[in-house]
Amino acid sequence: MTTFTVDEAFPLARVNLADQRFMSRLDKDAWDTQVQALMVEIEQQGLLAPVGIARLAGEQRYVIVYGFTRSAAVARLGCTTIRANVYEDLAETDARMLNAGDNAWHTQLTDWERALQLRKLREIGIPVDSANGGPSLTRIFSMSRRTVFNWLRIVEYDVPALHQAIAEKKLGLQHALVFRDYDPAISAAWIDRCIQGEWSSRDLKLRLSAAVDETPEDQTAPPESATLHGGLASQPMPASATLHGADESVHPQLSKAGRWLLQVSSEQIEQLGPEAQQQLKTGLRMVLEVIASM
Repeated sequence: MTTFTVDEAFPLARVNLADQRFMSRLDKDAWDTQVQALMVEIEQQGLLAPVGIARLAGEQRYVIVYGFTRSAAVARLGCTTIRANVYEDLAETDARMLNAGDNAWHTQLTDWERALQLRKLREIGIPVDSANGGPSLTRIFSMSRRTVFNWLRIVEYDVPALHQAIAEKKLGLQHALVFRDYDPAISAAWIDRCIQGEWSSRDLKLRLSAAVDETPEDQTAPPESATLHGGLASQPMPASATLHGADESVHPQLSKAGRWLLQVSSEQIEQLGPEAQQQLKTGLRMVLEVIASM
């Protein structure tokens, strides 16, 4: 049975500080910066919030359950004791719940760190929502059911490059959800292009949809020669006959249409509706086929 006590001076020597199984932070540089800032605060004000230390069921050594930043700051200051909430015979499921609750109050997790924590809690049986007011992912993280399910979908989507881009804050949830609708091989081929082009999620959705519609099943990478609105051409365009540089003396009307197409935003295209969008795709394909035949 779990017991709980408050100890104002728990000996750090009794804690295995190297055991970081409950640590949620991934960005070690950012975390180290936070530790250094907290060291200054602790020197001035002392440790205001206790850390969570536990001896898990079936184990001998104490570990940090929550408060890794505070524990590291205190240890680096050379302190031998720490203010702590001490748990005895604590189940790992309960330990992860305590960790998640503390992170919600004290830790600025990145989106990806929070997503991984959602998965860990889901794996140990914490429900997405709870009708009786019990612990749930929506309650712990103050998220809607839809947001929780969306993040769980992305964590389960096996595209490491996408996960890395989210962890590095280069792409967000809305971009990830667009990629989630495609085969992992296709997504992997488009991630860098999306980042470098600084596309919005709507831009990405339109370009991927158009490219996949027009790309053979065995061709997952976007052709370099077909970039207009995601590569709508059914065949590559010669470098001398692009809409960007079309000679007005060759085909004035085609050049005028090209300038108009370059000014159309993805938001305007989204507002056209599915049927109108398909007509636009067909029109673009016809225009590019004409150019390719010049």
